[in-house]
Amino acid sequence: MNKEVIEKLKEVVGEEDIRIDKPSVYVYSRDATIFQSYPEIIVRPESTEEVSKIVKIAYEYNIPMTPRGSGTSLCGGAIPTHGGIVIDMRKMNRILSFNETNQTVEVEPGVICDDLNEFLAPYGYFFPPDPGSSSAATIGGMIGANAAGIQAVKYGKTMDYVLKLEVVIGNGEIIEIGANTLKSSSQYDLVHLFCGSEGTLGIITKATLKVRPKSKYYRAAIFFFDDLDKVGRAIVNIKSSGVIPNCMELMDGPTLRDGVKYTGLDLPEVEKAEAAILIQVDGNVEEEVQKELEICFEAAKKAEPFAWRIAETDEEREKIWLARKATYPVHLLQSPLNVISEDLSIPVDKVPEALKKIMEIPKRVGGKIKISYVGHVGDGNIHPDILIDETDPEQFEAFMKALEILYKEIVIPLGGTISSEHGVGILRRKFISIESGEGVMNLMRELKKTFDPKNLFNPGNGKPWGDTTDLSKVDEARRIWLEKIKELKEKNGRGFKYLDGYWRDTLLCNRCSMCEIKCPSFDEWKWQTISPRGRVQLARALEEGLLEISEELREVVFTCNTCDYCIKKCPGNVPVVDIIRALKAELTYRSLNPETHRRILKNIMECGNPYGEPREKRIEWMEGA
Repeated sequence: MNKEVIEKLKEVVGEEDIRIDKPSVYVYSRDATIFQSYPEIIVRPESTEEVSKIVKIAYEYNIPMTPRGSGTSLCGGAIPTHGGIVIDMRKMNRILSFNETNQTVEVEPGVICDDLNEFLAPYGYFFPPDPGSSSAATIGGMIGANAAGIQAVKYGKTMDYVLKLEVVIGNGEIIEIGANTLKSSSQYDLVHLFCGSEGTLGIITKATLKVRPKSKYYRAAIFFFDDLDKVGRAIVNIKSSGVIPNCMELMDGPTLRDGVKYTGLDLPEVEKAEAAILIQVDGNVEEEVQKELEICFEAAKKAEPFAWRIAETDEEREKIWLARKATYPVHLLQSPLNVISEDLSIPVDKVPEALKKIMEIPKRVGGKIKISYVGHVGDGNIHPDILIDETDPEQFEAFMKALEILYKEIVIPLGGTISSEHGVGILRRKFISIESGEGVMNLMRELKKTFDPKNLFNPGNGKPWGDTTDLSKVDEARRIWLEKIKELKEKNGRGFKYLDGYWRDTLLCNRCSMCEIKCPSFDEWKWQTISPRGRVQLARALEEGLLEISEELREVVFTCNTCDYCIKKCPGNVPVVDIIRALKAELTYRSLNPETHRRILKNIMECGNPYGEPREKRIEWMEGA
């Protein structure tokens, strides 16, 4: 990355939408996985035309590009494995139009899923794909991963709602694929080719989406089982009942028990549970919704659950759902440090067999990892959450062995798939060719070349290159990091006056981006560096010797007013504000706090007030009041 390229990019987006400072380079080197690779520059376009110009420059100079939304990928899909340019799409976040008659909405890729549904709600509509990260996930990222969620069993995945896309492909050409109509057979189905493409074929700049009317009524029930075979029978029975629940979730016993403790729910049945199935039905006629719940209830009872709870009111239903919604924070609290969420799907009749084998994996790798699971079992989608301490090389090695067992010995032999809604990314790249076969891999490579002849779009992702992908930069970043970690552990910190006590707390941050919701400074600047997540990661980088205290860091840290919104949203209970205060203290200790801040401190110490007014004037102030 030379000065000539940087100047050309500045001409496209302006200086305020480019970052090459070390704090930003570090923050954008990671997503929500345990992998890391550094970009050389982060560019933030505001229009399709700017994206096109960026791509043309990258193609001219052979620079890799990684499009990025909120950076919540759980497979390394937002990691710039070959360096180059990260294209931050968050500034392209406009809802362009809503056609209520056609039930379609046109959006830019940086629109957040929950924000779209908040916009649609007053009209009585919603966008059904519902990933667990919906409060942070962007529409562009959801299309790239073909995201789904708990309602997929009835309402499907993101691809089922994408009608038309505007895309910038290799050499900067802008194309439109699909149609604004609900049906079209005039093209090859290029729209669905881009759904799940993980940013490897081009950069999505607009999307026309189908939306649906919201249901008026919901009913839910939870069934407790003492045997996984009974769980399997219940799944088949419910799916064969003629009713399609809008949600059908599975939770393992330990997760359920910890979830009940975490939320304070009164569910004594969990103490004996091997697993539980939670179902929900919805519709617009109350009597029909109640009847559908009764049908599902009778179907589940035939599988012999030892207990159940039926939610007759919305309040009871919300209480039952609390147990499921608490899964992520519970897994963070169960974990020694990191939660790595796998994303397999199994034919529904094979789910019990798969789960039994999955839960044997920790023993097979020497007990160095733990596994819990949840699943959207209505469509066979299971999320085994692997709990490890990523700073322990032995645990990381055990994790890599666990993946080999999971996919090579369990998922693929049972006719399953290695990814249902998260993507292949870095994490599962070595298994894609085993599942797909070399013929399909070759076909995917040829398709990639058609849209991206120089292989500059997200070149490190496993789709379509599989285990042939060069990940030397990722491997080198991890090697350097492990050396720093070893040194840090031996020294018990880097010797920071205020920050050393928070190093382990910074490691608890899984970079889920929940803390960005309602963050005033992130709302103002829209850079992930200037967010609670970003600042916690910078504190971590300082402790690990990957970053030094600097004036650049000051410009990031002191944008935070410690309003505490981030703490309310953090599922892992990371002491975000305490970490940021420690960062401010370290900078102040070295006289690197802002000049205004230093002046206020001086005034308080010398005059007892931030304004520098003489102490005797206090009486005048009081009289004036």
